[in-house]
Amino acid sequence: MNTIVLDQNEHNFTALREQLRPILKAGGVVVAPTDTVYAYLVDATNQEAVDTLRKLRNLPMGKPVSVFVGSLEFANDYVEISGSAEAVMRKLLPGPYTLILPSKRQLASGVVSEKDTLGIRIPKHPWLNELVLAYGAPLTATAAGNVGSSTHLSVASFLKSLSKKKQQAISLIVDGGILSRNDPSTVIDLSTTDPIMLRSGEGRKLKEAITESAKDTEKMASELLHLTKDYAKQKPVVLLLEGHFGVGKTVMVKAIAHELGLDDVISPTFAIYYEYDVPETQSIIKKLYHFDLFRIEDAEEYSELEINSLLTPGSLIAVEWAQKSHDFIKHTSVNCTVLLVHMERLGDTTRRIEIRLLQE
Repeated sequence: MNTIVLDQNEHNFTALREQLRPILKAGGVVVAPTDTVYAYLVDATNQEAVDTLRKLRNLPMGKPVSVFVGSLEFANDYVEISGSAEAVMRKLLPGPYTLILPSKRQLASGVVSEKDTLGIRIPKHPWLNELVLAYGAPLTATAAGNVGSSTHLSVASFLKSLSKKKQQAISLIVDGGILSRNDPSTVIDLSTTDPIMLRSGEGRKLKEAITESAKDTEKMASELLHLTKDYAKQKPVVLLLEGHFGVGKTVMVKAIAHELGLDDVISPTFAIYYEYDVPETQSIIKKLYHFDLFRIEDAEEYSELEINSLLTPGSLIAVEWAQKSHDFIKHTSVNCTVLLVHMERLGDTTRRIEIRLLQE
């Protein structure tokens, strides 16, 4: 089993595609990052590859496998697309959606459902779409790991969950680093007259904005705090901030702290978290906890943090490196509101900031 590193900032993926082509043609299994989680990629037209995938994933008989198709035009070779379905698809794709459509049955057994439908994905992930189109056949889009287990946002997490025997069945791992915390794709059935949502994915979007400077980010922080205070009237609030190095996560937290009357906030990278008493002039939020999960390596470390003891009325927990927050949230049994703040670098000073409500 070999591993290659994917440079997420690279725009020419020709070399990577050429490395993967012979592996996929030979029926090999590739583990790679997607716009949601790490996934198993195999040639969906290769019966031996699909059989290997089903064993790796422990998929029960009759459970279908969704596929990446790269583009609407390419999808048309494998599924029936009505005029109304196409209108929905053009609104949603590319994005974190699996769309169920009538199959044309040109794939290996075990991919298409017993109802002759096929789940297709066109991810918001350029290299994957380019790979599928260049390869010339759909690739499976099922999450890496065992069915029913947690999905994986890093290669380390995935390998830790897999037996040595199953690791030997993997031909190549494409390491895209720690992925942003994302829910599984939203599943919508378009095979009937009226679309039916079978599974909800991402939380509800509350706000999205493009910022051009740190000052803009600070203004966004003020708006985020206003939202937070509305929820804090009812229960504790957790803010999950995700994004790569230098995207502005700490700037956001410091700006929130400043709005709360706190100007001595520093990054808690080595301490995991710092606790701050909010001045009494703030009537709703009484405590600010600033977490940095970058150095957390093991899920067991979360139990030592005693997170539930911090989730008291009037508390606000701001968590940097939310890519590692899955186990953080698992250790919160206290009823709280969870907001996800996704920060994406678009240029030297330009950022896209999206706020979603994950748990109310």
